Amino acid sequence: MENMAYTVDTDLAKAKRSLDRDEQRLDDLELIELSDFPQAVQLKDLSNEVARLRREIKEAETSPESVARDAALPGARQRRDGNQGGR
Repeated sequence: MENMAYTVDTDLAKAKRSLDRDEQRLDDLELIELSDFPQAVQLKDLSNEVARLRREIKEAETSPESVARDAALPGARQRRDGNQGGR
C-alpha cells in the first residue's frame, strides 16, 4: 500500500509539472500573431477549406440517399461494420 501511495504521489507530481509546462506553452502560443507567419492568410484559408470539405464529406456519407444506397448493396452491413464475412 505504501508503494502505491508513493507511486500515486509521484505520478501526480509529474502530471502537475506536465500541466504547468503545457499551460505555459499555451500562453506562449496565444501571444503569436498570425501576422508573424508569412503565409498566414493562405494557411487560414486552406484550413477553412479543409474543414468545409470534411463537413461536406460527412454530410454526404450520412445523407438519406447515401444511407439508402449503402443499405441496398450486398454485404453493406458487414462492410459498414468492418467485417469481411469470413476472411
